[in-house]
Amino acid sequence: MDNESGSGDTHCEMAAVGRRASMNRVAVVTIPTNSVPSAGPPLSPYSMSKAHVAPLQQLLLDPVTTMDTIVETGGVRASRVWWRILLSSILGGVYLSFGGAFSIFVGAGAGGVRDESPHLASLLSALVFPMGLGIILLGGVDLLTSNMVYVSLPFLTHPHREVKTKLLDFVKVLGMSFFGNFLGSLLAAWYFDAVVWGSGHLASEAAKRIAVNKTTQGFGIAFGKAVGANWLVNIAVFQATTATSTLGKLSAIWMPITAFVAMGLEHVVANMFSIPCGMLAGADVSVGDLLGQNIAPVLLGNYVGGVLGVGCLQWAALEGYARRKAE
Repeated sequence: MDNESGSGDTHCEMAAVGRRASMNRVAVVTIPTNSVPSAGPPLSPYSMSKAHVAPLQQLLLDPVTTMDTIVETGGVRASRVWWRILLSSILGGVYLSFGGAFSIFVGAGAGGVRDESPHLASLLSALVFPMGLGIILLGGVDLLTSNMVYVSLPFLTHPHREVKTKLLDFVKVLGMSFFGNFLGSLLAAWYFDAVVWGSGHLASEAAKRIAVNKTTQGFGIAFGKAVGANWLVNIAVFQATTATSTLGKLSAIWMPITAFVAMGLEHVVANMFSIPCGMLAGADVSVGDLLGQNIAPVLLGNYVGGVLGVGCLQWAALEGYARRKAE
Protein backbone atom coordinates (compact mmCIF):
# COMPACT_ATOMS: atom_id res chain seq x y z
CA MET A 1 0.00 0.00 0.00
CA ASP A 2 2.84 2.41 0.90
CA ASN A 3 4.54 1.73 -2.47
CA GLU A 4 1.35 2.34 -4.38
CA SER A 5 0.74 5.56 -2.48
CA GLY A 6 4.28 6.77 -3.13
CA SER A 7 4.03 5.88 -6.78
CA GLY A 8 0.80 7.82 -7.07
CA ASP A 9 2.34 10.91 -5.44
CA THR A 10 5.26 10.71 -7.85
CA HIS A 11 2.95 10.57 -10.86
CA CYS A 12 0.99 13.61 -9.56
CA GLU A 13 4.18 15.62 -9.05
CA MET A 14 5.45 14.73 -12.54
CA ALA A 15 2.11 15.79 -14.06
CA ALA A 16 2.21 19.11 -12.19
CA VAL A 17 5.75 19.74 -13.36
CA GLY A 18 4.66 18.99 -16.92
CA ARG A 19 1.79 21.42 -16.72
CA ARG A 20 4.04 24.17 -15.35
CA ALA A 21 6.56 23.58 -18.11
CA SER A 22 3.79 23.79 -20.68
CA MET A 23 2.52 27.04 -19.21
CA ASN A 24 6.03 28.51 -19.17
CA ARG A 25 6.73 27.57 -22.77
CA VAL A 26 7.27 30.71 -24.87
CA ALA A 27 6.07 30.83 -28.46
CA VAL A 28 8.57 32.41 -30.81
CA VAL A 29 7.03 34.67 -33.46
CA THR A 30 9.11 35.79 -36.40
CA ILE A 31 8.50 39.45 -37.27
CA PRO A 32 9.41 40.52 -40.82
CA THR A 33 12.11 43.12 -40.74
CA ASN A 34 10.20 45.41 -43.11
CA SER A 35 7.36 45.75 -40.55
CA VAL A 36 9.60 47.23 -37.87
CA PRO A 37 9.67 51.05 -38.08
CA SER A 38 13.10 52.50 -38.55
CA ALA A 39 14.32 55.58 -36.74
CA GLY A 40 14.01 57.66 -39.91
CA PRO A 41 13.95 61.47 -40.05
CA PRO A 42 12.45 63.53 -37.19
CA LEU A 43 8.70 64.08 -37.37
CA SER A 44 7.46 67.37 -38.79
CA PRO A 45 5.05 69.55 -36.76
CA TYR A 46 2.22 68.65 -39.12
CA SER A 47 2.65 65.02 -40.12
CA MET A 48 3.78 61.78 -38.54
CA SER A 49 4.70 58.41 -39.96
CA LYS A 50 1.96 55.78 -40.03
CA ALA A 51 3.87 53.72 -37.49
CA HIS A 52 3.46 56.48 -34.90
CA VAL A 53 -0.16 57.43 -35.58
CA ALA A 54 -1.73 54.03 -36.20
CA PRO A 55 -3.92 54.18 -33.05
CA LEU A 56 -5.28 57.62 -34.06
CA GLN A 57 -5.38 57.11 -37.80
CA GLN A 58 -9.06 56.17 -37.78
CA LEU A 59 -10.04 59.23 -35.73
CA LEU A 60 -7.99 62.21 -36.86
CA LEU A 61 -6.18 63.47 -39.96
CA ASP A 62 -3.10 65.63 -39.61
CA PRO A 63 -3.39 69.22 -40.94
CA VAL A 64 -1.40 68.60 -44.15
CA THR A 65 -3.53 65.58 -45.07
CA THR A 66 -6.63 67.61 -44.21
CA MET A 67 -5.64 70.39 -46.58
CA ASP A 68 -4.97 67.85 -49.33
CA THR A 69 -8.41 66.35 -48.69
CA ILE A 70 -10.03 69.78 -49.06
CA VAL A 71 -8.19 70.32 -52.35
CA GLU A 72 -9.39 66.95 -53.64
CA THR A 73 -12.95 67.69 -52.49
CA GLY A 74 -12.89 70.91 -54.48
CA GLY A 75 -12.00 68.97 -57.63
CA VAL A 76 -14.86 66.53 -57.07
CA ARG A 77 -17.35 69.34 -56.49
CA ALA A 78 -16.30 71.14 -59.65
CA SER A 79 -16.62 67.99 -61.78
CA ARG A 80 -20.41 67.79 -61.34
CA VAL A 81 -22.96 69.00 -63.87
CA TRP A 82 -24.52 72.37 -63.10
CA TRP A 83 -27.99 71.15 -62.17
CA ARG A 84 -26.65 68.79 -59.51
CA ILE A 85 -24.75 71.68 -57.92
CA LEU A 86 -27.92 73.79 -58.06
CA LEU A 87 -30.07 71.09 -56.45
CA SER A 88 -27.47 70.41 -53.78
CA SER A 89 -27.25 74.15 -53.08
CA ILE A 90 -31.02 74.50 -52.70
CA LEU A 91 -30.85 71.82 -50.04
CA GLY A 92 -27.89 73.63 -48.45
CA GLY A 93 -29.92 76.83 -48.21
CA VAL A 94 -32.84 75.02 -46.59
CA TYR A 95 -30.62 73.14 -44.15
CA LEU A 96 -28.77 76.23 -42.96
CA SER A 97 -32.14 77.96 -42.58
CA PHE A 98 -33.25 75.26 -40.16
CA GLY A 99 -30.37 76.28 -37.93
CA GLY A 100 -31.16 79.96 -38.47
CA ALA A 101 -34.84 79.48 -37.61
CA PHE A 102 -33.93 77.54 -34.47
CA SER A 103 -31.55 80.32 -33.46
CA ILE A 104 -34.18 83.04 -33.99
CA PHE A 105 -36.74 80.97 -32.08
CA VAL A 106 -34.44 80.51 -29.06
CA GLY A 107 -33.40 84.16 -29.12
CA ALA A 108 -37.02 85.33 -29.25
CA GLY A 109 -37.84 83.24 -26.21
CA ALA A 110 -34.92 84.63 -24.23
CA GLY A 111 -36.35 88.14 -23.91
CA GLY A 112 -36.09 88.16 -20.13
CA VAL A 113 -32.50 86.99 -20.25
CA ARG A 114 -31.72 89.64 -22.89
CA ASP A 115 -32.94 92.40 -20.57
CA GLU A 116 -30.59 91.25 -17.82
CA SER A 117 -27.65 89.98 -19.89
CA PRO A 118 -27.67 90.67 -23.66
CA HIS A 119 -24.45 88.71 -24.22
CA LEU A 120 -25.83 85.61 -22.51
CA ALA A 121 -28.99 85.78 -24.64
CA SER A 122 -26.86 86.05 -27.77
CA LEU A 123 -24.85 83.03 -26.67
CA LEU A 124 -27.98 80.94 -26.05
CA SER A 125 -29.25 81.79 -29.52
CA ALA A 126 -25.87 81.10 -31.12
CA LEU A 127 -25.42 77.70 -29.47
CA VAL A 128 -28.14 76.09 -31.60
CA PHE A 129 -27.26 77.68 -34.96
CA PRO A 130 -24.46 75.18 -35.84
CA MET A 131 -27.12 72.50 -36.29
CA GLY A 132 -27.61 73.77 -39.85
CA LEU A 133 -23.96 73.47 -40.84
CA GLY A 134 -23.85 70.05 -39.21
CA ILE A 135 -26.66 68.84 -41.47
CA ILE A 136 -24.87 70.29 -44.50
CA LEU A 137 -21.52 68.65 -43.72
CA LEU A 138 -22.93 65.25 -42.89
CA GLY A 139 -25.34 65.38 -45.83
CA GLY A 140 -22.66 66.40 -48.33
CA VAL A 141 -24.67 69.29 -49.83
CA ASP A 142 -23.35 72.65 -51.01
CA LEU A 143 -22.79 75.85 -49.08
CA LEU A 144 -21.62 78.93 -50.96
CA THR A 145 -19.22 80.14 -48.29
CA SER A 146 -17.26 76.88 -48.04
CA ASN A 147 -17.32 76.44 -51.83
CA MET A 148 -15.48 79.77 -52.05
CA VAL A 149 -12.41 78.03 -50.62
CA TYR A 150 -12.92 74.74 -52.49
CA VAL A 151 -12.88 76.37 -55.94
CA SER A 152 -10.22 79.00 -55.18
CA LEU A 153 -7.55 76.62 -53.91
CA PRO A 154 -6.83 75.11 -57.38
CA PHE A 155 -5.39 78.47 -58.46
CA LEU A 156 -2.67 77.88 -55.83
CA THR A 157 -2.36 74.11 -55.77
CA HIS A 158 -2.55 73.37 -59.51
CA PRO A 159 -0.60 76.15 -61.27
CA HIS A 160 -0.13 74.04 -64.40
CA ARG A 161 -3.83 73.40 -64.95
CA GLU A 162 -5.38 75.53 -67.67
CA VAL A 163 -6.58 78.86 -66.26
CA LYS A 164 -9.71 78.78 -68.42
CA THR A 165 -10.76 75.46 -66.87
CA LYS A 166 -10.25 76.78 -63.36
CA LEU A 167 -12.22 79.94 -64.12
CA LEU A 168 -15.11 77.97 -65.61
CA ASP A 169 -15.22 75.71 -62.56
CA PHE A 170 -15.06 78.78 -60.31
CA VAL A 171 -18.01 80.48 -62.03
CA LYS A 172 -20.09 77.30 -62.30
CA VAL A 173 -19.74 76.23 -58.67
CA LEU A 174 -20.08 79.66 -57.07
CA GLY A 175 -22.85 80.76 -59.43
CA MET A 176 -24.98 77.67 -58.83
CA SER A 177 -24.20 77.77 -55.10
CA PHE A 178 -25.30 81.40 -54.83
CA PHE A 179 -28.60 80.99 -56.64
CA GLY A 180 -29.32 77.59 -55.10
CA ASN A 181 -28.61 78.71 -51.53
CA PHE A 182 -30.66 81.87 -52.09
CA LEU A 183 -33.62 79.94 -53.48
CA GLY A 184 -33.54 77.39 -50.66
CA SER A 185 -33.30 80.16 -48.06
CA LEU A 186 -36.24 82.06 -49.57
CA LEU A 187 -38.37 78.91 -49.58
CA ALA A 188 -37.49 78.31 -45.92
CA ALA A 189 -38.26 81.95 -45.03
CA TRP A 190 -41.71 81.68 -46.61
CA TYR A 191 -42.34 78.35 -44.86
CA PHE A 192 -41.49 79.61 -41.38
CA ASP A 193 -43.34 82.91 -41.80
CA ALA A 194 -46.51 81.49 -43.37
CA VAL A 195 -46.75 78.05 -41.79
CA VAL A 196 -44.76 77.83 -38.58
CA TRP A 197 -44.76 81.24 -36.92
CA GLY A 198 -47.39 83.46 -38.47
CA SER A 199 -48.15 87.08 -37.69
CA GLY A 200 -47.40 88.31 -34.19
CA HIS A 201 -45.24 85.34 -33.15
CA LEU A 202 -42.28 86.26 -30.98
CA ALA A 203 -39.94 84.77 -33.58
CA SER A 204 -41.52 86.88 -36.33
CA GLU A 205 -40.99 90.03 -34.28
CA ALA A 206 -37.38 89.01 -33.63
CA ALA A 207 -36.85 88.40 -37.37
CA LYS A 208 -38.14 91.90 -38.12
CA ARG A 209 -35.61 93.45 -35.75
CA ILE A 210 -32.80 91.34 -37.21
CA ALA A 211 -33.69 92.37 -40.78
CA VAL A 212 -33.63 96.08 -39.92
CA ASN A 213 -30.37 95.86 -37.97
CA LYS A 214 -28.58 93.95 -40.72
CA THR A 215 -29.54 96.42 -43.46
CA THR A 216 -28.77 99.67 -41.59
CA GLN A 217 -25.25 99.09 -40.29
CA GLY A 218 -23.47 100.41 -43.39
CA PHE A 219 -21.59 98.78 -46.27
CA GLY A 220 -18.15 98.90 -44.64
CA ILE A 221 -19.28 97.49 -41.30
CA ALA A 222 -21.13 94.65 -43.03
CA PHE A 223 -18.06 93.86 -45.13
CA GLY A 224 -15.76 93.84 -42.10
CA LYS A 225 -18.04 91.58 -40.07
CA ALA A 226 -18.32 89.22 -43.02
CA VAL A 227 -14.54 88.71 -43.22
CA GLY A 228 -14.42 87.30 -39.70
CA ALA A 229 -17.57 85.23 -40.13
CA ASN A 230 -16.39 83.18 -43.09
CA TRP A 231 -12.90 82.83 -41.72
CA LEU A 232 -14.47 81.09 -38.72
CA VAL A 233 -16.85 79.07 -40.92
CA ASN A 234 -13.97 77.68 -42.96
CA ILE A 235 -11.92 77.02 -39.84
CA ALA A 236 -14.93 74.95 -38.73
CA VAL A 237 -15.02 73.12 -42.08
CA PHE A 238 -11.25 72.50 -41.89
CA GLN A 239 -11.55 71.12 -38.36
CA ALA A 240 -14.49 68.93 -39.34
CA THR A 241 -12.42 67.51 -42.21
CA THR A 242 -9.74 66.39 -39.75
CA ALA A 243 -12.32 64.18 -38.01
CA THR A 244 -13.47 60.85 -39.42
CA SER A 245 -16.41 60.25 -37.06
CA THR A 246 -19.82 61.89 -36.91
CA LEU A 247 -19.30 63.01 -33.32
CA GLY A 248 -15.88 64.38 -34.17
CA LYS A 249 -17.18 66.43 -37.10
CA LEU A 250 -20.06 67.91 -35.11
CA SER A 251 -17.80 68.72 -32.16
CA ALA A 252 -15.28 70.39 -34.47
CA ILE A 253 -17.74 72.84 -36.00
CA TRP A 254 -19.70 73.84 -32.93
CA MET A 255 -17.51 76.45 -31.25
CA PRO A 256 -16.29 78.41 -34.34
CA ILE A 257 -19.88 78.68 -35.63
CA THR A 258 -21.25 79.56 -32.21
CA ALA A 259 -18.56 82.24 -31.92
CA PHE A 260 -19.37 84.03 -35.18
CA VAL A 261 -23.12 84.04 -34.46
CA ALA A 262 -22.75 85.18 -30.84
CA MET A 263 -20.44 88.03 -31.85
CA GLY A 264 -22.87 89.28 -34.50
CA LEU A 265 -20.69 88.61 -37.53
CA GLU A 266 -22.23 88.43 -41.02
CA HIS A 267 -22.77 85.29 -43.11
CA VAL A 268 -24.33 85.76 -46.54
CA VAL A 269 -26.31 82.51 -46.68
CA ALA A 270 -27.61 82.93 -43.13
CA ASN A 271 -28.76 86.42 -44.12
CA MET A 272 -30.49 85.04 -47.22
CA PHE A 273 -32.91 83.50 -44.72
CA SER A 274 -33.07 85.86 -41.76
CA ILE A 275 -33.58 89.14 -43.65
CA PRO A 276 -36.31 87.87 -46.05
CA CYS A 277 -37.94 86.21 -43.05
CA GLY A 278 -38.12 89.60 -41.35
CA MET A 279 -39.31 91.25 -44.56
CA LEU A 280 -42.18 88.76 -44.87
CA ALA A 281 -43.07 89.48 -41.25
CA GLY A 282 -43.41 93.19 -42.05
CA ALA A 283 -39.97 94.74 -41.55
CA ASP A 284 -39.45 98.07 -43.32
CA VAL A 285 -36.72 96.67 -45.59
CA SER A 286 -36.79 96.78 -49.38
CA VAL A 287 -35.28 94.35 -51.86
CA GLY A 288 -32.71 97.05 -52.68
CA ASP A 289 -31.78 97.26 -48.99
CA LEU A 290 -31.44 93.48 -48.81
CA LEU A 291 -29.17 93.24 -51.86
CA GLY A 292 -27.25 96.52 -51.67
CA GLN A 293 -26.82 97.02 -47.95
CA ASN A 294 -26.24 93.43 -46.91
CA ILE A 295 -25.94 90.67 -49.51
CA ALA A 296 -23.38 92.51 -51.67
CA PRO A 297 -20.93 93.60 -48.92
CA VAL A 298 -21.32 90.38 -46.97
CA LEU A 299 -20.74 88.27 -50.10
CA LEU A 300 -17.48 90.14 -50.77
CA GLY A 301 -16.36 90.02 -47.14
CA ASN A 302 -17.13 86.31 -46.84
CA TYR A 303 -15.02 85.63 -49.92
CA VAL A 304 -12.06 87.59 -48.57
CA GLY A 305 -12.26 86.00 -45.12
CA GLY A 306 -12.58 82.41 -46.29
CA VAL A 307 -10.15 82.46 -49.19
CA LEU A 308 -7.50 84.63 -47.53
CA GLY A 309 -7.69 83.07 -44.08
CA VAL A 310 -7.93 79.35 -44.91
CA GLY A 311 -7.42 79.17 -48.66
CA CYS A 312 -4.18 81.20 -48.75
CA LEU A 313 -2.63 81.81 -45.33
CA GLN A 314 -3.31 78.43 -43.77
CA TRP A 315 -2.37 76.59 -46.95
CA ALA A 316 0.91 78.50 -47.11
CA ALA A 317 1.55 77.94 -43.39
CA LEU A 318 1.32 74.20 -43.99
CA GLU A 319 4.10 74.47 -46.57
CA GLY A 320 1.72 73.52 -49.31
CA TYR A 321 3.45 75.62 -51.95
CA ALA A 322 6.83 74.05 -51.30
CA ARG A 323 5.44 70.50 -51.35
CA ARG A 324 3.51 71.06 -54.58
CA LYS A 325 6.51 72.69 -56.22
CA ALA A 326 8.68 69.69 -55.27
CA GLU A 327 6.18 67.35 -56.91
